[in-house]
Amino acid sequence: MANSDNPLLNKQVVKAFTDGVVETLTTMAKVSPVQGEAFIEKRHKLRGKVAGLIGMVSGDVKGQLAVCFDEDAAIGIVKNLINEEHKEIDDAVMDAIGELTNIIYGCAKKVLNENGFAFKMAIPMVIADHEAVISFHTGITLVVPYKLEGKNFYIEITIQK
Repeated sequence: MANSDNPLLNKQVVKAFTDGVVETLTTMAKVSPVQGEAFIEKRHKLRGKVAGLIGMVSGDVKGQLAVCFDEDAAIGIVKNLINEEHKEIDDAVMDAIGELTNIIYGCAKKVLNENGFAFKMAIPMVIADHEAVISFHTGITLVVPYKLEGKNFYIEITIQK
């Protein structure tokens, strides 16, 4: 895939995902994330303590969306989302992160499919042990960092070559 064909360089694609993050967290968790400066990584590396992952396929475009949270960010968002206190990443926190990942992807997918893409439905998976994950993507990753009340989370969009 030539750089000019890479969806990560398409502002419409990036905006669909970043808008999905803001819309989802503002509506569902009643929080206002602050977006940092996006950057490209040539080697995929998951960040944070817990991540929701979802595969993305649209024609020849194949990749993965990862919504990655530091532990305190995940616990804080889940507290706002389901009004429950959690001291650590447990099954309830992981379920909520999976649901947020699904909603963020759904928001982006809707906008992108209305504009000529054909992203398919997908089921998210959530991991809390990044060391156990072997990256199977051979492409580049767009990383968009966010701050939420001083806590970090990221979206990472990896597109296969």
